[in-house]
Amino acid sequence: MIILVLVHFPVKFGINSQSCLPQPQIRLLDDDYQVEWRADLQTENITFTITAKTLGYVGFGLSPAGGMKGADIIIGGIQDGKSYFADYHAIGRQTPIVDASQDWGLLSASQNVTHTTLKVTRVFNTCDNEDVSINNDTTKIIWAIGDTDNILQHRKRGADSVNILDAPASQWNATDSEIWHIDVKTKLPSEDTVYWCTAHKSPPFDVKRHVVGFR
Repeated sequence: MIILVLVHFPVKFGINSQSCLPQPQIRLLDDDYQVEWRADLQTENITFTITAKTLGYVGFGLSPAGGMKGADIIIGGIQDGKSYFADYHAIGRQTPIVDASQDWGLLSASQNVTHTTLKVTRVFNTCDNEDVSINNDTTKIIWAIGDTDNILQHRKRGADSVNILDAPASQWNATDSEIWHIDVKTKLPSEDTVYWCTAHKSPPFDVKRHVVGFR
């Protein structure tokens, strides 16, 4: 038996149908590194909160291809009780270069006995050739942490692909959907591989329905 779940969407969905993403996005990039972000689609401004298990520097960046080349990078931390922070760019696998235009802003920096947290902000498009624009495309996030505040040495680093402006999936209530049961009786042959196709007429509907699940 096959069960199809049908649902009717009475509203249109789109990236501009709301001013903010409904809730923060959270991505655990590593056991020692988490990034959370919230985007304001009206002002085209985004805020990242980065928490890393280190008392050294914290590096975070947006990369065209997941590597250092062309990456838009921020590095910050707390040293001797004071925060430090700067906007960088990279031209290859070498020490990042401080941007002439500092388009990332540090909102806050804090540190406890094990972790460092940076809260940073930026507009989607800075019109700076040394920055990477934030849009609806898949973006490569790169990151690094150091045991000390010396940015020339890292303890861990990595990369991940995300769609930064993609809203989190909403919770689905199955009781709001209609269920359509399809009963199929057939005897499968003994061959290892079988291609089987069948068609079934749906019940009559007065408006469009979408199949959102099956079992």
